[in-house]
Amino acid sequence: ILVGGKGLAGGYAPMGGVLEVKADETRPVMFLVEAIQDPREAPLERLQIVKAWVDADGKAKEQVYDVACAGGVAPDAKTHRCVLESAPPDLTSCKVADGRGQSQLSAAFSAPDYQSGERSFYYARVLQVPTCRWSSWDAIRLGVAPLPGAVAWLQERAVSSPIWVEPAV
Repeated sequence: ILVGGKGLAGGYAPMGGVLEVKADETRPVMFLVEAIQDPREAPLERLQIVKAWVDADGKAKEQVYDVACAGGVAPDAKTHRCVLESAPPDLTSCKVADGRGQSQLSAAFSAPDYQSGERSFYYARVLQVPTCRWSSWDAIRLGVAPLPGAVAWLQERAVSSPIWVEPAV
């Protein structure tokens, strides 16, 4: 995952960096994010930006935004979520359905709930299409029934380092 943030006052920060934004800046911060599939792994389903901050009451908050969806589908403008069905793999072969996911996802994202002077951080997260869990693979290889009650599939993900947004002093 590659991610970079830009404060419209001219600052730029790579992942893991601090983006200083003028306290009176009202335009939202912008992020450029890209994820590329590992050629030995499953295709990518969605790319997300996660915002975290502490509100005025001292409570930790988090907001997840889907910013790129497989198949070129745009996230819903109101919910900021991809309208995708995360279908499980074929549990008899662990094969991912043809046409699911993409090898690359990228987006430019302007934080819609950016608050001037707010301290926060943003990080990128990418989700693969669902794949078999190790216990499902073992059951297939050994020719036995899956373990009763075992989770058959999961959805792997990767996360970036955060970009810290701080008011400039």
